[in-house]
Amino acid sequence: MRLKVSNPSVSCVICLEDTDVGQIFLVDGWLQRYCFFCMKQHVEVKLLHGMVHKCPHEGCKSELVADSCQKLLTPKSIETMNQRIKEASIPVANNVYCPNPRCSALMSKKWLEGYCARWWVGAEELLCSVVAGGELGG
Repeated sequence: MRLKVSNPSVSCVICLEDTDVGQIFLVDGWLQRYCFFCMKQHVEVKLLHGMVHKCPHEGCKSELVADSCQKLLTPKSIETMNQRIKEASIPVANNVYCPNPRCSALMSKKWLEGYCARWWVGAEELLCSVVAGGELGG
């Protein structure tokens, strides 16, 4: 007689489905457990709304780290998530958007003033090359 060994499972806090522990996402430092499907949806909705990704548990202020979401998201989504985290680190008083109508990337005024003292004069091409190079400063 063969004993059937089952994989341990836990319940997702969102959908309440029993899920294999290998498909469970744990927020660093918290006990809440979420299945990959629910976490992927949570993070993608936050990305679509331009928000910083936090733990979905009500009242939890833990921000999700892009590295911990590698199993959930596409490389493009991870890149967008990193961009949102970087944008959130810029104080609102220092927010400046690229003047090129095809760009609209968020940058830090403090960083731009240090990079180019006359950034409003003919800066459209310069700023977009800076944005394309991933050199947004905080």
